[in-house]
Amino acid sequence: MQGDEGLEAGVAPPQESGASPQGSTNTENTFNLSNSILGSAILAMSYAIAQAGLVLGTLLLTASALMHHASLSV
Repeated sequence: MQGDEGLEAGVAPPQESGASPQGSTNTENTFNLSNSILGSAILAMSYAIAQAGLVLGTLLLTASALMHHASLSV
């Protein structure tokens, strides 16, 4: 091809930009991970309660909360 002298086939030339690439901070990473976990947990919990029924789902959720509280106080 014309005008592509000196370029390797299949390799794009480096982009020259005034802005340097930025990574994310540990705080941003923690926030994104927490959002991912909590978002899927909220969806899974509502599905589980819908499958178990309102009464049994509420009982299971309460039992889970009590076990969680007991394990934290050990």
